[in-house]
Amino acid sequence: MIPSEKYRIIQRLGRQQQRKFGDVFLVEDKFTGESGTMKVVAKSGNELREICLRAEAGFDFEHPQLPKTLYTFETETELVVVKNHFSGVPLDLFLKSIKSKQKPAVLLHLLEQLKPVFEELSRQQIVHLDIKPSNLIINGTLENFDVYLIDFGMAMRTDSVDHRGTLFPLGYAAPELLLNRLHLADQRTDLFALGIVLWQSFTGKLPLLHPNPGITTNLQLTHPLPDHDDIPKRYLPILKRLCVKHSFGVPPNYLPPETMDAYLKEAMDQRYVNLEEVISDWKLAMEKRNWFGF
Repeated sequence: MIPSEKYRIIQRLGRQQQRKFGDVFLVEDKFTGESGTMKVVAKSGNELREICLRAEAGFDFEHPQLPKTLYTFETETELVVVKNHFSGVPLDLFLKSIKSKQKPAVLLHLLEQLKPVFEELSRQQIVHLDIKPSNLIINGTLENFDVYLIDFGMAMRTDSVDHRGTLFPLGYAAPELLLNRLHLADQRTDLFALGIVLWQSFTGKLPLLHPNPGITTNLQLTHPLPDHDDIPKRYLPILKRLCVKHSFGVPPNYLPPETMDAYLKEAMDQRYVNLEEVISDWKLAMEKRNWFGF
């Protein structure tokens, strides 16, 4: 069945869904009334968009916080994929109305909501590789909200070799992703990106930014996560452990691949292994605030 026979377009989706895809729509199934997110890529356009959409179509979850593939359609000129639609707003928009003193508790709830998501991805040996605020959809109130992880266009399975070219979200990517050492990527790669998201949630901006994207990449590759006045000091050790990286003394590409991998692995081994560890340390940091009263 062609898309127009099965789906009714409700509206074109804006900021929330404008990533690496051409056209994105909120649609409704004409027969069941189920809402969905339809992504359409023209094959004559950017090949990267087609690659990402094909990859996303291949990740089909039954988990309530992860996207399920509802429909695919392909012709000689276009590729169409429909996923179930999660109502809500991206994390960065959700946080804009939250006071600084409320953020630790809100971010703890975020971590607790993401714990079963990360456990499911670990169980299936999947790394998302594109963790950022626009891919974390929040639905609910400050006191009680659900979290959904969307957009698996960059994701891969760790039990299979991925020979694709470098794909990474500038600002959030771990060094192993920046250097295209995809065979090293595991859940610690996603936890690194989550650490950047938490840093940004406190400060309202990304760390280590420079007007020149090349310099930004170099800073994010080797420079440690900086302190910031908007981040309470008791949470900084958690963020820095999430984002441990090796400080290369020479450009990494000048090193033999085995040496580069060894340095990257050494840094990865110092990061948190799972979200349960992060949540435990976050709760301890919150208890310190309650104990000392600041």
